[in-house]
Amino acid sequence: MLVDGIQALLDAAETPPPVSKLQSKFLRDAAVQVSVVRFDQVDSALSGNKLYKLIPWCQRAVSEGYDTLVSFGGWHSNHLHALAAAGHRLGLKTVGYVRGYSHQPESPTIRDLKTLGMELVFVSRGDYRLRHTPEYLSDVSRSWPSALIIPEGGAGPKGVEGGRLMAGHVSRLIQSDVIQAPDIVMMPVGTATTFAGFVDRDPARGGSYVGVAAVDDVETMMSRVQMVLNAASLAGDSAADQRYARQWHINRDYICGGFGKMSPSLAAFITRFESVYGVPLDPVYNAKAFYGLEQQISDGSIPAGTHVLMVHTGGLQGRRGMQDRIEKLTSASA
Repeated sequence: MLVDGIQALLDAAETPPPVSKLQSKFLRDAAVQVSVVRFDQVDSALSGNKLYKLIPWCQRAVSEGYDTLVSFGGWHSNHLHALAAAGHRLGLKTVGYVRGYSHQPESPTIRDLKTLGMELVFVSRGDYRLRHTPEYLSDVSRSWPSALIIPEGGAGPKGVEGGRLMAGHVSRLIQSDVIQAPDIVMMPVGTATTFAGFVDRDPARGGSYVGVAAVDDVETMMSRVQMVLNAASLAGDSAADQRYARQWHINRDYICGGFGKMSPSLAAFITRFESVYGVPLDPVYNAKAFYGLEQQISDGSIPAGTHVLMVHTGGLQGRRGMQDRIEKLTSASA
């Protein structure tokens, strides 16, 4: 079952993602072309980039004989949702350390995690902040001695491998002329794991890479990307100098109050964007990236004649618990 399950995940990850080409008066007037690689449509349960980031971790678990996968996430966590689905398909036990309390009203995500068989450990916000510390991870390891502990969001070198897998799809889409080579590749970033994989793989070949931060700690995200690029140099990669020369940055201007926060203007943007383009957005990650795109086109930071490739990283399952907030905030902004 494990081997067949891994192959099924690989087969899903090898499915070419659809591409949406956005059309509107706003974009025509700005003379900016926007293509969207729809990783949100590849697998409904292992949403978007989570599928690709988890595959290398699951391969390690199977090859090294772990029977349990443990990780961390919040009340609407796309990562835990994908992990629970992967474990269910592979026949591996999954454990999720969830920031929150068992007496809280269940989100659709929490209900799914239980249905998929994930064992949930609810922890306070204070304890959750310790999840990266050696002492905390040692306690988790003692509680689950046969488990592979996966960092929140599937981060780390294994997760970067998943980002490279996604970038490989974009390279093939460009090579097959499904989309033209972009001037800018833009995507939301949380841990910057997927973004690092893209910058390292460089599917744009001369274009620049822009990450739109969904969290406040941009310095940590930038250091993670630089570590990936540094590793190529230390490994004696002959293309390392080219990696250093690549244009990339992480923009902190569209956090909209912080991680998981949603301003009335962002909620109104989600409603309007979906009405115009028919592309669904989650408010935590992708909505902020597309909001940043629109703002930069409006202020001229992205000039006429530019082709922007947006990477839709999924996360739509988490939106289910936020729809009422989107509607209320949209009404408040009217």
